[in-house]
This record gives sequence, structure tokens and C-alpha cells, in this order.
Amino acid sequence: MQHVSAFAHINIALIKYWGKSNLIKNIPATPSLSLTLDKFGTKTSLYKSTTKYDKLTINNIKQTGESLKKVVKFIDIFRNLANTKQYLHIISHNNIPTASGLASSASSFAALTIACNKYFNFNLNKLELSRIARFGSASAARSIFGHFVSLKGGKNIKDKKCIGHIVKYPKSLQVSMLIITCTKHRKHISSRLGMNHAAKTSPFFTNFLNTNHTLFKKAIKALKNGSFKKLGATMEHSTLNMHATCLTANPGFWYFNTTTINILNKIKKLRNNGHNCYFTLDAGPHVKILCYRKDAIKLKNKLKNIHNIISINIANPGKEAYII
Repeated sequence: MQHVSAFAHINIALIKYWGKSNLIKNIPATPSLSLTLDKFGTKTSLYKSTTKYDKLTINNIKQTGESLKKVVKFIDIFRNLANTKQYLHIISHNNIPTASGLASSASSFAALTIACNKYFNFNLNKLELSRIARFGSASAARSIFGHFVSLKGGKNIKDKKCIGHIVKYPKSLQVSMLIITCTKHRKHISSRLGMNHAAKTSPFFTNFLNTNHTLFKKAIKALKNGSFKKLGATMEHSTLNMHATCLTANPGFWYFNTTTINILNKIKKLRNNGHNCYFTLDAGPHVKILCYRKDAIKLKNKLKNIHNIISINIANPGKEAYII
């Protein structure tokens, strides 16, 4: 095959994974629950390379060094399965800021996984593809699927069991997510470095692991029951637990900026005034707000005047990764 293209949406974790129980297999230290969104994502195209090496272009910029090395290592999984040394030119476009805490790695490796499956003439099912995507980025295992997705994690979870699963929920639970971009810059410490440092040095990390397993069960139950308020409250608790491990690491670090804090304060004020809205943060300064779909535009208008906000986008549950 000479050319294939795939697209995958980002997913936002409501219940966070943070840390790895197995670094070699890239198995998360905790289970997670996410929402795939329809607004943002990654298109990845594969072409037969005209050279005897792989080439990678992201958003029209030629990649070298660690970013290229990571993608080459990932594609080798498929090359080894296909027993081929075919070199590729990978062209990827993100419609989101790369490495800023908006899940670009999840959509990127999910799209690459779907594209490789087609390019190398495999017919792997979504569960098998979810497992492979995890080797590129653990959160990519969730972007293979649409809507709400769970991913197992923990020291007792084996490689083949660490795959994404769709979580069914009542159709009456009509939600949206506001994506508030708080900076145009890349984050100063990657998710992988941040979680490994927190796991090694934060005295709160063990408590995070124990608490998050409980929060995961509560969130799954709330989602299946269509309980928006319980889901939102559990999501916030998980977010703050994760960031507490960053603040208490040695040395401590944080991903948020002053705009982030102003938004969080506004969300609490709005909720105290009767608005149904809850926040989450990934490893970056951007704020995501879970709300009822009918309230999304109203909430956007109440938040748009906060100083230094770059943009606010309304997203709804998105579909699974697919071949274009």
C-alpha cells in the first residue's frame, strides 16, 4: 500500500491515571475514565518512504531527535508483526497545541495505530489496537474508542488486559465539555517526566493510588446511573489528587498558571450560584469543564471575559478513531 490516512479524536480523562505500574509495558498505575471529544484530534498519513529511513513531519515541521525516535520505535511493532523493513514518511496534523496538556499524544498515537493497521494489511480488532496504541501513549488506548472509555491500570493488571472499554451510559445524560486554552506555549515538563518524578518523590503518591481506585469505581457507577453531579464531583476530586502529587514532589512543580486558577475560582462561584459545571485539568494549564449540553453556550459566555484566556471551545462526545 502506498498511502493511508487515519483520524483520531482527543480524549479527556475524568478519572486520572498518573504514574506507571510497568514502565516497559507502559501500564498505568491506576485505572482511568475518559471522554472522547468531537472537537479536536489528529490526522496521520503514511506514505512509502523514498529513503532508507523513516521521516516524520508534524504540523509541517520536520521532526528529529526524541520525537522521531519514539514514533519509529512504535511503528517497529507493526513492522515486526508484518516481517518487513518498509520505511515510512509519516505526516501528522494536530488541530490542537502539541505537548501542552490537551491530549495531543493520545490522538496522535491512536491515529498512527489505526493507520498502521491498514497500511500493513492487518485486520486487528479495536481491543487489539487499543493495546498496541498504549505502547505509544497510555491515553491513546482510550482514543481508539468513542464517548466514555475506561482503561484498567494497577500493579496486578497484565499487558493483554490493559485495554480500553466503552462504558455505556443513559442517553438522557447529554453532556458537553468546554475546552479553555490558557496558553499557546508547550508545557515545561512532559506528562511522562512529571508522573515519574511525582511517583518517586511525592509522599502523597501512595494515597493517590489508593484514592483513585475508589474514585474510579464511584465514577463508573455515577456514569452508568446517569448521575451528573456525582460524576462531576468525583472528576474534580481525582484532578486535585493528581496535581497534589506534583505540588508535593521534591522538588515540587505545577502545570497551571494564573489564568487556570482564575477559571477554577470562577467555576466554583458559578456552581455555588446554581450552575451545573465541574472542572478537570490534565498535565497542562488548560481547563476542561463538564456541563450539561443545554448549558454549554451560557457557561461559555460567563467565562469568556476572564483575562488571558486564548480560546473557549465547546465539544461533545466524539466517535472512535477511523480510516479516512
